[in-house]
Amino acid sequence: MMEAGLVLGQRRGQDGVLAIMAADADLPIEWLTRMSLVRPERLDDDEATEPFLQRIDEWLRRASERLQPELQEEPVRLLRKKEQRAALISAVALLETRLRMSLAKPSYELAPSHVPVSKLLRIGEKNGVISRDAAAALRRAVTMRNEVLHTGAHFSPTEATRAVNAIMEFLNDFPAPVF
Repeated sequence: MMEAGLVLGQRRGQDGVLAIMAADADLPIEWLTRMSLVRPERLDDDEATEPFLQRIDEWLRRASERLQPELQEEPVRLLRKKEQRAALISAVALLETRLRMSLAKPSYELAPSHVPVSKLLRIGEKNGVISRDAAAALRRAVTMRNEVLHTGAHFSPTEATRAVNAIMEFLNDFPAPVF
């Protein structure tokens, strides 16, 4: 209970925390003013669980929409703070996410979780949505990120900044997926 109170105290607004509780939960009033869902007694009852799961899905969708602008700007924010390593990791993660959402096909082989970023870059280049020069710059950035993560390699602030900027410039011109 105390941990949840700390989380709620740090979050502002009604949508910052989703509380899922049992029907007989005795919660403080400030918890009840937040977005909360009562868990169905039987999770094997499709009639009861479907609306419950739909509300969770809706809450996650709204949270994603609310956080999206912050996530898009995170690499640039980190660069301004002179956190080039973190900015590079963040920029490549953003690149991977955008490529997965835009290029991955709904088949098992190309399901978003099964496609490495290198293959997504090849698909984008093959389909003409990523130029050869952009793909080369993005591959260099991904390689740098991999070296930073897996070998502890260090790059100069200039190199890391150049890689982050290449990704951000590409993403600014790359069409966002439409759902």
